Amino acid sequence: MHNFMHRARRSQHGQAVVEFAFILPLLLLLILGITELGRMIMRTNLLTQAAREGVRAAAVGAIPDSVVARVESVLYAADNITPGSVNVTGPDANNMMQVTVTCDYTVLGSGVGWFNLPLTVPLRGSSMMRLEN
Repeated sequence: MHNFMHRARRSQHGQAVVEFAFILPLLLLLILGITELGRMIMRTNLLTQAAREGVRAAAVGAIPDSVVARVESVLYAADNITPGSVNVTGPDANNMMQVTVTCDYTVLGSGVGWFNLPLTVPLRGSSMMRLEN
C-alpha cells in the first residue's frame, strides 16, 4: 500500500506544470488588458485636461488658432501626444465655448504574435466654459 501511494504522488509532479501552462496565457492576457485599460483612461484624462486648457484660453478671448496651439502644447508636454482633431465651437446663445479633442489610441499588444492586427481605439476629451466679458 505504501509503495502504491508513493508512485501515485510521484506521477502527479508534472500535473502542476501542465495546469500552469494552461493558465499562464490567460493570466498574461488579463494583466495586459488591465494595463492597457489603465493607459487608455490616462490618455482620456490627458485629452480632457488639454480641452480644459484650450477652452480656458478661448473663454478669455484667444483666437481659435491659439486655442489649438495651446491644446497641442499641453498634449505634447504631457505625453508627446499628437491630437487627431481639435474642434473649437461657440459662443452659443448662452455664451458657452466648447473644445473637443480626439486622438486614436493604438493598443500596445496589437501587431505582435498571432494578433497581427493593429487595434486602435478612438478617444475623446471635451470641456465647456462660459465666455468672460
